[in-house]
Amino acid sequence: MDLRVSISPLQRTIAGLVEGLLHSSMRVLITGGAGFIGRHICEHFQHRAEVRVPDNLRSGFESNLSGLKCQLIVGSILDRDVVKEVIKGVDFVFHLAAMVSVQQSVQKANECAEINAGGTAIVLEEAARAQLGCNLRRQSNDSKN
Repeated sequence: MDLRVSISPLQRTIAGLVEGLLHSSMRVLITGGAGFIGRHICEHFQHRAEVRVPDNLRSGFESNLSGLKCQLIVGSILDRDVVKEVIKGVDFVFHLAAMVSVQQSVQKANECAEINAGGTAIVLEEAARAQLGCNLRRQSNDSKN
């Protein structure tokens, strides 16, 4: 069964920018990459760059990466030592790791804040320590934004 994923203009723009900068020794990090979107980003870059995928497998699945050329690191973005290690030598970071369940985020609001805000802060801080340049983009389905 062939599943095609529709990507947004923003995603095409980002992929085009990254594509133009890639060379054979590039390293791409996809946090939370064992989820649906991460799997497709990994698939796109698997033959263009070395791909690292740190994921705690809470909502992602190891099977999503089956057959793809990538390195799965089972760990949490809340573990600074894990983030520090996987970000070494990386050229691009696609940060997708998050608590994505609306129901869980309501039932476990503090944990959601810790993962989504605290985890993002750790990824950004370690990217800065690794002297990675940052290009932050926000995407929303809300037509007001």
